Amino acid sequence: MSDFNVIDIPSTLSRVVQTWDDNGAKIADGGVFQRSSALAEYVFAEALEKHGFLEREVSVSRIPSLTIKWSELNAKGQIFVRAEYEKWFRSIDDIQTSESAMTQKLERRIKKYK
Repeated sequence: MSDFNVIDIPSTLSRVVQTWDDNGAKIADGGVFQRSSALAEYVFAEALEKHGFLEREVSVSRIPSLTIKWSELNAKGQIFVRAEYEKWFRSIDDIQTSESAMTQKLERRIKKYK
């Protein structure tokens, strides 16, 4: 499998989002989508580190340049990401989901891989 970014905060923060109201007028982008998506990626990255899913020492911190590549996951981490990342992300796909709710939902999924 070719290498790719599993966590890509720079890409998330630079994503352009366009929204229109019911009358078809464009709503100014306040960055809410980017911030909530980046928060979810930070929560996921921190869990990968906490539970030993990374192949080698990867500096996981909440910085705007954080990326984690597929090759930086160990075998167990790759299995976990392949099976759970999209499902988990869909389960928290709401800008009002709190960080604690994100973490709780993720921790429940991780229990299957311990």
